[in-house]
Amino acid sequence: MKMKVSRMGGAVGSFLYNCFYMAAMGFTSSMLPIYATELGADVSAIGPIWTLAFLSSFLMAFFWGTVSDRSGRRTPHIIAGTAILSLICILYTFVENIYYMGIVMIIGGILGSSQAFPIFMTFVSELSERDKMGRSMGVFWTGGSVGWALSVSVAGFISEQYGIRAGFYLSSALYILSLVAVRGFFSADTRKTPVERRVSYGEGIKGIKRLGAAFTVFWLATVCFYIADMVKVSFVLIFFEQELGLKRALATLVLSLGTWVEIPSLLVLGGLSDRIGRKPLLLLGLFALFIFNISLSLCQDWLQATLTMLLFGIVWGAFTPASSALVGDMVEEQSRAKAMSLYNSAGSIASVIAPTLMSFAILKTDFRSAFVVVAAVVMLGLLLVLFGVRASKDGGGHGSAARSGVGGEAQRS
Repeated sequence: MKMKVSRMGGAVGSFLYNCFYMAAMGFTSSMLPIYATELGADVSAIGPIWTLAFLSSFLMAFFWGTVSDRSGRRTPHIIAGTAILSLICILYTFVENIYYMGIVMIIGGILGSSQAFPIFMTFVSELSERDKMGRSMGVFWTGGSVGWALSVSVAGFISEQYGIRAGFYLSSALYILSLVAVRGFFSADTRKTPVERRVSYGEGIKGIKRLGAAFTVFWLATVCFYIADMVKVSFVLIFFEQELGLKRALATLVLSLGTWVEIPSLLVLGGLSDRIGRKPLLLLGLFALFIFNISLSLCQDWLQATLTMLLFGIVWGAFTPASSALVGDMVEEQSRAKAMSLYNSAGSIASVIAPTLMSFAILKTDFRSAFVVVAAVVMLGLLLVLFGVRASKDGGGHGSAARSGVGGEAQRS
């Protein structure tokens, strides 16, 4: 069924959904590690718990993407997944130790984040004109950056003045507002082509192989990117507090600065990827992320931390709209939810690897050396893109690109 929504309505709806969604996630993601330590957990214990939670999300993302592609329906998954995340925030207020927290996180991954966000990204790609997909993804991610920046900016103040649990109630309400955006701007499903036949989950997993070597290399590079992003979300705030001695309100404010820079860079660099191609923007984002982690390892005070965080605006603004638009370029619409689930699974896989990698590196060395290890991972991702992803002459990758199977190997990726 084709969604009856104007281009402007779709842009506003995608902006608002991601704004409220990321505002909720910004608080929970930045505060959960601190919350865990308040419940008596050691920093090194965070890794295994986070690994199990994100592994469950990774495994279920393929399932929900396949189910959505089979039925051709998107909105039920978005509504159900987002509503469950709202409930999960309430459940966090009742946990008494890190093990109960882990159980709640796993439930949220299985039923919430694994279906809500990747399938909503499918909405955005299906509403976008192919030669303007980078711009559309830029608007989508800009909404997320606005929400994330606002929530992280005040997260420390809220936790100090009212307690972390009060912030979880606020996050729950923000997820509800994202649902209001869905209901207000999207009244039907975006599916433009009917499903030719039903496929099983097993067939869907096998079909991923037919995306080709170029997609696999791109996906691995995306995993490297999100490993560093996960480290930034889960460990940098602890680093600011424990190593630099910043108070929580100041630490969260500094942490949010990069996100404020993302807002204009997403719009500019997302549109730029439509004109010059996706690969240059992917390389720019990865190189800036490499410098970001090296700079973190050298930070000594709040001023250096501030300058380092500002660099992250270029990181996110360059990589995310170009990479998410590239998925839409490479994959046919009837399999796009599955492909977007695979793309988002890079974040889940990274979230499985990053906490354990960072915890192990901290135990064996220290915080600063651990950031150098993460920088090496990012450099691996940069090399994968540099030598494994071919540049396209047109940014959108549209034209006569041949596709087969689930999406085929993009001939101009």
